[in-house]
Amino acid sequence: MDRQNTQQALQAILNKALEEIKEVLTSSFNADLQVAIKQERAKLEKEFNTRLQEKDQKIANQRKHLQIITAKLEENQKQIVTLKQALEEKNKPVANPQEALKNNQPEERGHVLALEEKIARLEKIIKVQNYRIEGQRNLILSYQEQYEDGSLPWIEEGEEIDLKTEEEPPKK
Repeated sequence: MDRQNTQQALQAILNKALEEIKEVLTSSFNADLQVAIKQERAKLEKEFNTRLQEKDQKIANQRKHLQIITAKLEENQKQIVTLKQALEEKNKPVANPQEALKNNQPEERGHVLALEEKIARLEKIIKVQNYRIEGQRNLILSYQEQYEDGSLPWIEEGEEIDLKTEEEPPKK
């Protein structure tokens, strides 16, 4: 029985040692597992935060870009309104150009001066055109006087002159 008791005692010691080893291994495994989980979690959180910062930076850049585009759009809309107003004002005559120059801003004065120069050029062109028209009118009147006198060399009797066109009548 001693041997049996000894075997049972050894078996009990062995079982207890196995249980303790199991507990130590389990606690060691759990501790290692917890450390590994913490490390993996820290790594994932770091990657997540990095990606989140990148996304935030992209969003911030897109917002800046959107603000720039919005500002450009607003500026373009202001320019469109200004141009529309200028087109509307273009057809309105300026009552007193000197007064308009005094009231306008320096950059607008340049614009008004450019418009005055353009108006002066157009007035010269109109004068030249009027001079040409007057010359043609006088020529027509002289032809008419000659016709009435019957002394036009290229007109035969019975032929009519069309004074409404600038072309000469066909010669026969």
